[in-house]
Amino acid sequence: MHKIKRPLLLLFAVVISSIQIVAQDAEEGVTMTFSTLSWQGSIKELLYFNNGAPTPILIPNGAPGSEFTYKGPPNLSFHTQEIDEEGKPIYPTVASTTVANHQELLLIFFPTRASIDSALSYRILALPAAEADFTSNAFNFYNLTKKRLAIRVGEHKFQIAPGTSLIMPLATSNTQNVDVQMAANQQNNGWTMIYQSRWAPPKRRRAWVFIHGEGEGTPEIRKYYQVLTQTTHSQ
Repeated sequence: MHKIKRPLLLLFAVVISSIQIVAQDAEEGVTMTFSTLSWQGSIKELLYFNNGAPTPILIPNGAPGSEFTYKGPPNLSFHTQEIDEEGKPIYPTVASTTVANHQELLLIFFPTRASIDSALSYRILALPAAEADFTSNAFNFYNLTKKRLAIRVGEHKFQIAPGTSLIMPLATSNTQNVDVQMAANQQNNGWTMIYQSRWAPPKRRRAWVFIHGEGEGTPEIRKYYQVLTQTTHSQ
């Protein structure tokens, strides 16, 4: 029988230690904060378990909602509440995402096909929460497509890679509507214009802009104005 060499034994020890650390993290759980946003209509009557206790949550369709604290396993799940045949509450899972310790996330809920047909089910897109410099009179663009985007806001021109975001502040003296244009990189076909309009400046608000698309069609664009202390209307 061949002997296992020491370097290989050390490698086994490292792997076993790594597995033990992951297991300990899963047992101990994580502590993090999150806010939510529904892509299609407000979502009511959901709950999640915070430190083991069922906690009701409303997921708004507008600017992101209130901030919540979560303590629990790395798999953050959202549930409905039903009653089984014995009269006991049960909690079917309708959405879940994996989180890490000390994260601050914005969770966007997209209805799945099953949810559209009948049964509730959502896909969650977890994004880093707004940066500290996302203040009033600024747009925060999230490129949730698989294509590079070129955007012009007034005289400002910039590009955003897929899966990233960029904050574009406006001068406080800018009180007029600004021209906004967006183009997507179609690789062999070059750039294709996907959007153009005129937007009101945020002024004493800030504006979230989500550009979402998974296929070859024109992406959906959602813009939400938000007062820093409370949410306002969406457009």
